[in-house]
Amino acid sequence: MLSKLEEWINKYLLLLGQIPFRLYDRFVPVKIKVKISNIFCNIRTRPREYAKNLFHAIKNLPTTIKQNQGALIHLCHVCLDATRNAVNSIQKLDVEKLRNGKWRVRFAEICTTLTARLRQTYRETSPKTLLLLVFILTTGSLAVFQIYKTSIWIYKRNFPQAFVPEPIVQGARRPAYHNLMKKSFYVTNISIPFGFEGSTVDKEAEGIKSLIIDIEVEASNRYLSIYLSTQEHLIKDYLNKKLEPVLPTFPLTPEGKRVMRDKIIEELNKLIPETGAKGTIENVFIINITVS
Repeated sequence: MLSKLEEWINKYLLLLGQIPFRLYDRFVPVKIKVKISNIFCNIRTRPREYAKNLFHAIKNLPTTIKQNQGALIHLCHVCLDATRNAVNSIQKLDVEKLRNGKWRVRFAEICTTLTARLRQTYRETSPKTLLLLVFILTTGSLAVFQIYKTSIWIYKRNFPQAFVPEPIVQGARRPAYHNLMKKSFYVTNISIPFGFEGSTVDKEAEGIKSLIIDIEVEASNRYLSIYLSTQEHLIKDYLNKKLEPVLPTFPLTPEGKRVMRDKIIEELNKLIPETGAKGTIENVFIINITVS
């Protein structure tokens, strides 16, 4: 519906735009047409002549100044005298007289007469005339808008602008937790040997042979996570060989767990190149520690 209405309005505006040209072709005499064409020709040619004359005048400006030096000095003196007289007359003006002068009364009379005439014409005009005026104004505004729109379209079609690349917009980045569950896997029952310093054994450490820990490993990509989750036996054997025995004095405090976690990350990153996989181990979380 809107497209049909827009099409009808465009056709109507085109017809309205053609009416003045048709009236001009039919009713304007040939002599007037010739005069109008001559006026347009003069409008086109006169700026060139003015530009040439201006160029020659600027070119010959030093010589004209030298020739008319006396006249220019006299003109400067005349201008200075005129400005001095104007300044003196302004200083002598009485502001209070101007404020209390008759110009306000005259201005008010002009405004009242104009408003009275407008009211009278509005009362005398019929509703049909008012509707016709409103219709002409709306049609004219629509015609001007359509002409402006069409001229822009024609200009863009005939004078294509150079391609300007759009500014590169920084795309939304993936958050750090993207595919976090897919990049993580679990390794349970990792045995860490338990060692002693010489013959000194604490009563609490008697009978302890190893520590068994469960960890959650976070890889840099999910493909490495899938591969290492199928090689759990290889991870256990490698860590059992590479991790040093834990002494009874080793603290299982958060600081001690951090040291153990960093060591596991280091050893697993050494294991990955040996398997031929790509990626790194980013983090390890100790879930459970069992003494056996």
